[in-house]
Amino acid sequence: DSSSFLYYYALFMKNPVTNDDDQAMIEIVEGLGEKLVSGLVSPASYTINKKTGQVMDFVAGESMKCTLNESNISDLLTTGQKIDFIFKQSSDIEFCYSNNLLYILQSRSITGN
Repeated sequence: DSSSFLYYYALFMKNPVTNDDDQAMIEIVEGLGEKLVSGLVSPASYTINKKTGQVMDFVAGESMKCTLNESNISDLLTTGQKIDFIFKQSSDIEFCYSNNLLYILQSRSITGN
């Protein structure tokens, strides 16, 4: 039931702003992903060094109360790397958490690859 998802996440396994393969970007919005996809809200975003897992930049989104901890970021990067390996390309991955479980909603090639 998607109504139980408090936050929607998009993980880009290549920085979509700089096109840097060594960086990943996570965007987060409250509620369902349509707000992010349609541009209705500005997401919170994390830019992460994929080699070290360190957060390089954080931008707070509109009315965001959600933050990711180091364990969340590590789990997401590991999952993203597995998906990239399977599909042999950098991926744009949509996911959510419910009851502390990670659910992958879909994965596709990053637009412009």
